[in-house]
Amino acid sequence: MDTVRTRRGRFARGGLPALADRKRSERPASFTPVQVAEAKALECHLPAETDKAQRMLDRYAHTFDGVPLGEGEYVVSRDEKTAVQAPCLCHPTLAPGRARGMRVNHEYNSGGALPYLAAYDVHHAKDFGRCESKTSIAPFMNLVTEVTTTEPYAGVGLTGHADGAPYDRTIATCGVTTVPYAWVEQTRPRGLILAAVCGWLYSSELARLSVGDDGTARVPLLGGGISFMIARPQLPPPLGTLPDLDTGDERPAVFAADVLDDWTTRFVAQIAAPGAQRFTLHRNGRAEHVLLDVTSGSWAALTQQDDTWTVRQGGGERLWDAAEEHVAAWRSDGAPGLERFEVTVTPQGQTITWSR
Repeated sequence: MDTVRTRRGRFARGGLPALADRKRSERPASFTPVQVAEAKALECHLPAETDKAQRMLDRYAHTFDGVPLGEGEYVVSRDEKTAVQAPCLCHPTLAPGRARGMRVNHEYNSGGALPYLAAYDVHHAKDFGRCESKTSIAPFMNLVTEVTTTEPYAGVGLTGHADGAPYDRTIATCGVTTVPYAWVEQTRPRGLILAAVCGWLYSSELARLSVGDDGTARVPLLGGGISFMIARPQLPPPLGTLPDLDTGDERPAVFAADVLDDWTTRFVAQIAAPGAQRFTLHRNGRAEHVLLDVTSGSWAALTQQDDTWTVRQGGGERLWDAAEEHVAAWRSDGAPGLERFEVTVTPQGQTITWSR
């Protein structure tokens, strides 16, 4: 849209000749001829006549696909300015005292350029804003957390929003390692919960759970390799100080470490080791493929010598034993696809199984 805005301004100032390509340096063209034609075609339409603009206008009209948004549904616009100058007072302001007025020092030092992130509730004129040290997923999630922990937007968290329950549909726009039972409680019987079920090995799948009359929810996964960012409260903990990977019990590995490169196999492995995180270290002239459960202190390190893989394991649990056993059982059942896995959520927790 910025490109269209720029070229529309050129057209207003100079007519059709102003839309001709300007002289460029030796750099290759940024846009293909087809993209140039599409942009020019978009310039010839009023904003309200385009699908993209119409979708945006619908949000301001408090509708979606022609259906008015309901109570408890909000349109929040988000934007950021990547470089806001941050001047810092050299000396703090001195409050007024006896026979002394307030003293303000007007000398500033530069605090650098900071990104400013903002969110705005379109229909209730409520805004949120914060400065961060850099732009990345973490600062963006800080803004999301600030919005979604503030009423009346707090209903989008893992605790749901009990005041508006029960709901016909509960839709999560984040991944969850465990579907919160609060979502089941707040969805009426035969209602649906749509959420991406994932893990810390970063394999995930979309689930459309149907809530039963008995207060449980179950459904086969949908398949397709769908993923979302994991919900902030369920993000894995920092790795911290690593254990001594030269200790532990050593044995030949049944499966190579690269078995986890497969999306479905990795999903199966993270069912067996839900607290494990995966990373690779390069030391002693070789690569070590590591699984680490920070909470239990358990770990497994796999190394390759020629065509042979060896695993060393330590801590209270044998992570690679559990992963190999689960993957072997899945393969013996014919290695069914994720669409044949079933998620069940009860007051006691979540289970994931597969059909043969």
